[in-house]
Amino acid sequence: MAVQVRDAVSHFGAGVLSERELEIARLILRGYSSKAMTERLAISPETIKVHRRHPYNKLDISSQPELFSLFLQSLGHDPQTPRKASPAIGAADAAPFAPTGTPRWRPGDTTARRPGF
Repeated sequence: MAVQVRDAVSHFGAGVLSERELEIARLILRGYSSKAMTERLAISPETIKVHRRHPYNKLDISSQPELFSLFLQSLGHDPQTPRKASPAIGAADAAPFAPTGTPRWRPGDTTARRPGF
């Protein structure tokens, strides 16, 4: 399972997020606080705040818990939807919509973006 999670973290958001956005999203998923990211990347706390917003905007989410939820969906474990992903149904197909019914970026989707992006 640890290898699967590591692989999923390394591929999460690929094709949708820029390299810097991927780096920030991966650090968040690995549990880094804003302060720890500031120290690791040698940039100001204000810059971290800006960098944290970019992946959220592109993934059409607004919080860290939503990022984790989206990541769990990519693993096939959607806490919002009882339907499980099976080998025939990819994790991206298991829960393709946000709770509001709004289409959301899905792992492996390189074209979907938040409206206006």
